[in-house]
Amino acid sequence: MSQENSMPLLTAIVPVTRMAGRLERMKSWLEDVSQLDLEVIIVHDKQDEVTGIEIIALCNSLNNPNVHLIEKYSGSPGLARNVGLSMSSGAWICFWDCDDLPLPEKILGVVSELDKQTEIVIGQFELVDNLSEKSKYLSRSKTLSDLVLNPGIWRMVFKSGLIRNSEFTKFHLGEDQLFLLQHGPENRRILFTDEVFYKYFQGVPDQLTSQKNKIGDLFEVCKITSANLIDRKNEDQDFAILVLSKNALTCIKEGLPGLKVLTMRLFFATIARSSWKTKLLLTVAPIRIVGRILHERT
Repeated sequence: MSQENSMPLLTAIVPVTRMAGRLERMKSWLEDVSQLDLEVIIVHDKQDEVTGIEIIALCNSLNNPNVHLIEKYSGSPGLARNVGLSMSSGAWICFWDCDDLPLPEKILGVVSELDKQTEIVIGQFELVDNLSEKSKYLSRSKTLSDLVLNPGIWRMVFKSGLIRNSEFTKFHLGEDQLFLLQHGPENRRILFTDEVFYKYFQGVPDQLTSQKNKIGDLFEVCKITSANLIDRKNEDQDFAILVLSKNALTCIKEGLPGLKVLTMRLFFATIARSSWKTKLLLTVAPIRIVGRILHERT
């Protein structure tokens, strides 16, 4: 903690659920943060007893008063984050997944140098194969448009005053994108840094992004994003349009036939009721996204 203020510089909120026997990665970074200006709030979304036993043992072994454990059934990562958010005390707040590897020292190094006007910091991330632990990809995000391909909230840091009274939705997919959209990122002071904040592991068992039975949640996110478009000024619509288009493309690609049809109907209905400028942006958005995907692969 800071010598001048008992408020920690950064609070990290980490939901945990059904992770029995798989806490080693989280343990590896938790053991190294005792001297950092960091509060960690672990929210165990209690859905099995064994995970609870292991997470309690881990927290007790750390002997770190700045690591707090809350056990409560929440039902989704977003609702678990809300529990942690209500108890956070840091000047800045971030959200990490328990099966990945955040880089706290790098994050704190950037946050400690921020000016008072900055409201959101977005770092880069490394995509790592869970089995081989080999790096597959390193992000190069410089703008909100770049962010739409990989909008994971785990590489973002928010000024606490901006989000402390906010809430995530119950959805298992896309809830982090709704959280970001509700804070009007087009009108926020955002710093994109070249520092790598996070190692995201792909292919982890039970990873939500690989569970096709959760795609229905992403369709619900599309419906909310579509409904909210009409309330945004034209100059504030671009990121929301890209998010809607990206999620709609995912639903069409991964969803069952019925969901594919519903998604296409929603997308075309959104175009039909929009202003001429929004119609144009919605029409070209899928092409822009495909172009960015191809660019990222080069």
